Amino acid sequence: MEKHDKTLQFRVKEILQEKEMTIADFAEKAGLHYNTALSIVNGKYKRIGLDTLSQLCRALKVDVSELVAWE
Repeated sequence: MEKHDKTLQFRVKEILQEKEMTIADFAEKAGLHYNTALSIVNGKYKRIGLDTLSQLCRALKVDVSELVAWE
């Protein structure tokens, strides 16, 4: 399968598990409402602005390249 046939997926759920961080902790550190954080973790939030993406990276202490993966 070629790269353009794949979709870009957020790895937030996996990163939270690796860091043993709860969704509530993640939401607080990222400055998000709990329901927004939950939607991101569950892959239901498809469009994320650059400011929010930056907040996610800071909250999880990861680079953008670690936050997303081709699947």
